Amino acid sequence: MSTAVKEFVFTHVFENISTWKEIERVYSPSVDHFNVPWRILCSKTGGFLTFQLNCERPRDSGEWAINTGIAFRLISGSGNSLERTGKDCIYGSSSQFNSYGTMQLLQWET
Repeated sequence: MSTAVKEFVFTHVFENISTWKEIERVYSPSVDHFNVPWRILCSKTGGFLTFQLNCERPRDSGEWAINTGIAFRLISGSGNSLERTGKDCIYGSSSQFNSYGTMQLLQWET
């Protein structure tokens, strides 16, 4: 049985990134796409800017799974951009994690 493909783009502007402290986590507001709440997590960790997509649907809400492909795009205030494609991820009631992303999107000093 084929499952319909549903796509969305989640955009958020994180401000004052240069003032973040080590291991400080900053979340976007939660946004619903196809009745599933999502939010973006960014942090400064180990000298890198990290970026993750969080699925906030409760794991105990019955059997469910969402297969994803993730692309991250960082655009600086000066207009420079960097894009990374993450691995395909599976969120779901039996998933170990509710967040996937890249732990080393960009060296902090860059």
